[in-house]
Amino acid sequence: MRTVLLTAALFAFGCALVKVKALPHSLKILCVYIGLTALSELAAFYMARAYSNNMPVFHILSPLLFFALSIYFESVSPTIRKFRLGFWFSVLCVIIAVINTSLIQPITTMNSYYLLLEGLFGCTLALITVYDFLMDEACIFIHRKMHFWITLIVLFHYLTTYIAYLALRLLKVSNTNSGLNFIYTGLWLFSLVNYIAFGIIYLLYNRKWRPHE
Repeated sequence: MRTVLLTAALFAFGCALVKVKALPHSLKILCVYIGLTALSELAAFYMARAYSNNMPVFHILSPLLFFALSIYFESVSPTIRKFRLGFWFSVLCVIIAVINTSLIQPITTMNSYYLLLEGLFGCTLALITVYDFLMDEACIFIHRKMHFWITLIVLFHYLTTYIAYLALRLLKVSNTNSGLNFIYTGLWLFSLVNYIAFGIIYLLYNRKWRPHE
């Protein structure tokens, strides 16, 4: 399963690299985010094979991934850019990640507390961005706006992972492993769908779309 996920992440990054010269600044930022995501999947794949524990990868790279995504949202959302929400949310995520790894969930365990809070911040940024798109009177055909679909993909990612990690915490509290495999399979499937969707978005990119971005 990890091999399939890594392949999908590399597919998305490869699709972005193919079009990188023709991309506007915002989509280049997203390309960096996808590249870091592919790197995290590669590192997780290696750590799982070599040390049977890839949790340190997510402790270290998750805040960096969120920072790249926050920069992307600041580049496309006037509201987020005006109040520097992406920057401040990123700072909070780094502080929370350090505290969580140092005092609550060691680096060899899943950083689910941090991921729950990051999911809350991520959903907030995505919803604000969607609101800005809906309020933009110049954007009549919102379905032709690439950033609208990208934001929906990100929102889907955070909502599904948020629910999954919340379910994992509830299972741990109740001291039961029932449904554990189902949750992990769901996480894998949601990530796979997101990577493929990002790849398709970049494959479909055309310079003619620029007026609608």
